[in-house]
Amino acid sequence: MKQIINKISLIAVAFFILNACTTNNDPDEVFNEVPSVRLAKQKEDLKELLQSSEEGWKVTYFTDDSQLGGYTYLMDFTGDNTVEMDSDFGATKGTRTASEWDVTLGSTVKLTFTTRNKIHELSDSNNAPDANLTGQGYLGSFEFLYYGTDGDDIIFRANRGFNEVVFKKATSTDWSDLSKNDAIVGAITGQLAYEVDGDVSFFSFNNARRFMSNLDTQVNDTDFGIGYTPTGIIVSPAIKADNGNEYSNFTLNDAKNKFVSEDGEFSIEILVSPFNISDVWTINVTTADEVSDTFLNTFNQIYTANTNRHGETLVANRIFFGGTPFDPAGVLGASGIIFRSEHIPSGNAYWAQYNLSFAGVFGNPNQLNITKVEGAYNWRFYTQFQPLVDLIADNAPYQIEPTPTIDPTVVKLTSASNPDVWFLIRIF
Repeated sequence: MKQIINKISLIAVAFFILNACTTNNDPDEVFNEVPSVRLAKQKEDLKELLQSSEEGWKVTYFTDDSQLGGYTYLMDFTGDNTVEMDSDFGATKGTRTASEWDVTLGSTVKLTFTTRNKIHELSDSNNAPDANLTGQGYLGSFEFLYYGTDGDDIIFRANRGFNEVVFKKATSTDWSDLSKNDAIVGAITGQLAYEVDGDVSFFSFNNARRFMSNLDTQVNDTDFGIGYTPTGIIVSPAIKADNGNEYSNFTLNDAKNKFVSEDGEFSIEILVSPFNISDVWTINVTTADEVSDTFLNTFNQIYTANTNRHGETLVANRIFFGGTPFDPAGVLGASGIIFRSEHIPSGNAYWAQYNLSFAGVFGNPNQLNITKVEGAYNWRFYTQFQPLVDLIADNAPYQIEPTPTIDPTVVKLTSASNPDVWFLIRIF
């Protein structure tokens, strides 16, 4: 009897399961109904959230902090799917421009800037900072995948590159002070440096990329991108200091020679030249006591080599140094050293330039560092001048003695490592 009851019970359970399976909804609907409803709700929530900030949102967008910096955008979203933007980047920076936006559903919720605005300048493959990124542009996106909120912040990931992009509530001051970012750009007049664990790292600045590269070519894991604020910079990746803290936000100090962390415990030095090296200066080798014997001997070497190669006379009192003087050819650019070579029989004169980088010295405000960059205008015809360039750069940094000490017109540069190498420069 007990076995009969058990069999009846098993048949009832089987019938119940079979009935449930045949009367239930389609399996796809069972699994998709909840996510689709959830995504639809997220879509509406995000649209409302984007419009909720009275002054819109502020974004510092690092498109790829392994080779590019950060670009600031202000965005004000309205209910008719219009967004007004301003930025510290691009051809129309400093003006508010309008376009359309939308929040769409795909595999996730996505914010899309559907018609062209400032943000599209980062994704335009025809708009690149240099030849190495031709066809790639600034590696930016105009579509952002929604990943939720963190307090008042909205967290996205760029559809291109998948890097995190944070929207922060903007203020009216953010809009009015955006142009102050340009002053911070102007403050980076030399190299940057910081010290961690007793080691000083030196960085060259690529303004077009907004990127700092370690000058030690064997080290690239400390490179970082820069984004500007009205008072300082944001760096990415963050810098890890001796105290174990990681720092991303820095303020320019009153002396304009350091970017200081928010807690004041870490700083990045701006290696500013101790005098205005961007002025046009000259070196006069013919005047007594203007250059050292070592300098003069090297000049005589290149003087002879130039005569032997071109039958020209290297002008000894017209070596330009620092900023670029007048240029009849209209093609000289960066600062460095410029030689004048004259062909006496024909009366023709030729210019040759080698680009140099000038910067202050970490921890020593009275020294000037000089590094070689590249041969520039006409240099391929005048490589015989290279030994003097090498002498100057290879014996850097230099202790400087300006005369007068404020806004000098004459400066003596003496090698800190080799006192036999020194020379005077005079304002042109």
